[in-house]
Amino acid sequence: MRSLSGIVAVTFAIAAAGCARPTTVAGKVTCNGKPVRGSILFSPAGEGGNNTGEAVAVPLKDDGSYSLAINTVGKHRVVVSPEDVVYTDKPGGAYPCDLSPLEKVLAPGSNEIIIELPPQKK
Repeated sequence: MRSLSGIVAVTFAIAAAGCARPTTVAGKVTCNGKPVRGSILFSPAGEGGNNTGEAVAVPLKDDGSYSLAINTVGKHRVVVSPEDVVYTDKPGGAYPCDLSPLEKVLAPGSNEIIIELPPQKK
């Protein structure tokens, strides 16, 4: 009986270790000090076990704030997609801030990531 209870305990420990707790991220996105409305996407860089998984996208609220839960930690590519972008034929477009992907590192637990988009390069 002892060996059976030991096997059950080891199996339970392995199963519990495999259950990743979600990492939470909250923050705000601004451009020239003004809130950005649209969406934000966090995509894991794929650098190993805890950094491989699905990307998560959420809407940006009217005040530019967002919150999300993701099952990965480490480096993430972050893409902000404002709803008021005007696409033009010229490189750089008409949006006043640079929309290039950003790299952010998520730690286990709660993360606060405030993003002030840099000015558009001319």
